[in-house]
Parts: sequence; structure tokens; C-alpha cells
Amino acid sequence: KHVEKHRWYYFPAMEKDEVLLFTQFDSDPSRSSRFTFHSAFHDSTVNQSMPSRQSIEIRAMCVFIDEDDDWGISHNLIKNTILDSIQLANVNDTKNIGVSLQMKLAVAAQRKILQPHEVDVIADAAALDSLEDIDVIINLCAERKHEFVLEDWSNEVIREELQRAKRGVKTKSASKSKAKGKALKKKVTLRCHHCGEPDSAEHHRLVHGHTH
Repeated sequence: KHVEKHRWYYFPAMEKDEVLLFTQFDSDPSRSSRFTFHSAFHDSTVNQSMPSRQSIEIRAMCVFIDEDDDWGISHNLIKNTILDSIQLANVNDTKNIGVSLQMKLAVAAQRKILQPHEVDVIADAAALDSLEDIDVIINLCAERKHEFVLEDWSNEVIREELQRAKRGVKTKSASKSKAKGKALKKKVTLRCHHCGEPDSAEHHRLVHGHTH
């Protein structure tokens, strides 16, 4: 799908000793570019008798630590300590696996806050604008007139609901009684997670200098 914000580049006739290096994910939400979309395409200018393209993908995780002389300790020692403590997550150990925005949006779909086909659309838009997960969920709840309770979106709750969905067990959020549903229709004042004041787009623009 064409998006005006995208700028696409391609690297033709690469040699075996050439490497293309790019950032696939950056955990710092303040960075202007945290993701790199990449793809392959059919190049009609290449002689069809030439052998097909071959590639190998290698992923690496980089940990950057700012040096500070006031620490009174070697930054190399700090780096080595961190590296020694890093372990690959066991895919069967659900307690230690992170929760992505897509997973939270999938739970939102289970709770009837949005439609399943909206999950990827909202996640892609959030990635393009470098939005934090909590901001996306807060705005989503506000737009869909759904009460936002921070505890309902904790990693533990999200993982539990997804596991229940896999087992075919209805979650409490998806099986609320009509009486409970009516109770939630009462007016709820959403609070800004930055300062605690009543939340609105105008508030974010005037007080915090940004919009959602």
C-alpha cells in the first residue's frame, strides 16, 4: 500500500563482499526512525537468464550505554555485566515474553472495542508515528467510548486473556452481563497519564506540546 511518508531505495548489482545494514527495531521511543520496512521486488531490467537472487539474513541486538565518569566504574565492566545477564527467552515461558501492541489490540478486539481487521491498521499507524503503546490504547478507549483502566492492560492480563482465547474460554471482559454493560455507560472522566488532568487532544497540544 502506497504511503506518502515512505521513501524507498534499492541497491542493484550488489557484490558478495557488500552488506546492507539497517535498523529493524529501536527500543527508544524518542528516536525519529525506530523501524525499517524492507521488501524484495521483481526488477524487469535484469536479464532473465541470470541466476536468481540469493540472500542471507543475520540479526544482532545492540546495547548502547552512555559513558559517565561520575559512575566511578568502568563502562566496559557494566557492559560485560549486562551481556552476561542477557538470555534468550524460552518460547514456552509465556511469563517472560514481552507483550506487543498487536497483542494488546488483539485483546481489544476480543473485548469488542474494535474489529479484528483494525488491529494491523492501528498498529501500522502507531509505528509510523512512533507512538507509545499506552498512548494508543488510551486514545482508542476514548474514541470508542470504552472505560480505560490501566490494570486491564497490564502484560499479565493481556497474556492471560490471549491464553484463554487459545483454549476457547471466554474472558470476563467479553462475557459481561447486560447490567454490567449498562453500568459502564455512565460518564467516565479520562485522565492524562502525564499529569493527571482531564484528557483531551487540546490538553495534549497546549500543555504537553504534542497531539495524539
